[in-house]
Amino acid sequence: TFNDTNIMKFITIGRLSGEKGHKYLIEAYSEVIKEIPNSKLFIIGEGQLRGQLEELIRAKGLESQVILLGLRENPYKYISKANIFIFPSLHEGLPYVLLEALACKIPIISTDCITGPKEILENGKYGLLVNTADSNDLAKKMIQLAKDKTARDVFSEKSVQRVKIFDNRNFTDNWVKLIDYYLNID
Repeated sequence: TFNDTNIMKFITIGRLSGEKGHKYLIEAYSEVIKEIPNSKLFIIGEGQLRGQLEELIRAKGLESQVILLGLRENPYKYISKANIFIFPSLHEGLPYVLLEALACKIPIISTDCITGPKEILENGKYGLLVNTADSNDLAKKMIQLAKDKTARDVFSEKSVQRVKIFDNRNFTDNWVKLIDYYLNID
């Protein structure tokens, strides 16, 4: 299934716990499948909510479209073959997985949760932002991006330049400058 180029592949990575927002993603996908029937949603991760998520998938009749992959040693081989990366978190620290998706040149749809996504995606310039815990907004943006190959291509191209500013050297230099600035304020 993962190598089938005729299938629109949505993917997410994250611990299966409440704050990661998988419930909202599955609810959104139950609407997406109506508009994009030739699609699948892949979820990489493991956690205490696996049983509840499996129940939700069954209740929505999505057993053959939503695949819980569990933990994967090399998630990049999955990300790189996906069409769209979804980040449904309700809150986050620094979401490294968004940087990893950028590095894999995958278009991103992310919740606009506090700290991280808005800054990494620069207010939507490098990926689409959706309201946190809003299945309808997420479904709408998933359908929009899935139907717009040009937008996906643009986000893929831009992602390479964006991920460069998070390169360790640049990242460290910027932190040092910021700390120096605050230490030298009179």
